[in-house]
Amino acid sequence: MLIVLSGPSGVGKNRMLSIAAAQLGWAPIVPVTTRARRSDEVHGEDYYFTPRDEFRRRIKQGDFAEWDYAIRNYYGCLRSVEGVAEAPGVSIMHALSRIALRLRQRLPGVVPVYLRPESLSELNLRLHARANVDDDELTLRYEHWLEEQEHSSLFEYVIPAAEKLSPEDTVRRLQDIAGAHGA
Repeated sequence: MLIVLSGPSGVGKNRMLSIAAAQLGWAPIVPVTTRARRSDEVHGEDYYFTPRDEFRRRIKQGDFAEWDYAIRNYYGCLRSVEGVAEAPGVSIMHALSRIALRLRQRLPGVVPVYLRPESLSELNLRLHARANVDDDELTLRYEHWLEEQEHSSLFEYVIPAAEKLSPEDTVRRLQDIAGAHGA
């Protein structure tokens, strides 16, 4: 089974993924992006940070199970997720909503989970705390927030105010979702 966490930037996808990997032993799957690495991110753990020309070459080679373009960058997941989704055990990753929903359509064993922020103002506070987010970036991320919100109704599982959950609540909710799918 592959649980795919989606939601707008700053909602807590990485936090939930880290908790699930550490406390539940779920295998994290690392996505690929062309966006710049933040100071607190690690290549190969948070993302595979890839130059744009290499990402485009890999699209042409068919290296991605799914990919998309948002907030002026490419995002994708490698073909290896296809085997993971059908394998025993639980793996977890984060992805754009469009990617998560397309994976669910194509692959048995993919369970998309949407993380809904408490409010746009709360999300803006979290994004302002990031050193590399200027006003232009905030505008882009707001537009992306609207897109992600539009897709949220297509998810079977929506966790409200994910950034406010305690680690215990996070684990319980994710375990319940995995259990509903036989894990």
